[in-house]
Amino acid sequence: MLKMSAKHSDGIMMSDLPPIIIKDKVEEVLSHMKVREDDDFRFDNFMAWALYEDREKNYE
Repeated sequence: MLKMSAKHSDGIMMSDLPPIIIKDKVEEVLSHMKVREDDDFRFDNFMAWALYEDREKNYE
């Protein structure tokens, strides 16, 4: 999917990836984009958060 996105889409959206993993995925996509001209390809990494009134539960 990442290889196909790099060749045919205008961006890629991923979800809940920690920085070290998203860094590797961005590098992987960029390595497949060498066949494209410079354009406005975008990366997004959606992160979900949940906060609770009980402060201790937030750290579980």
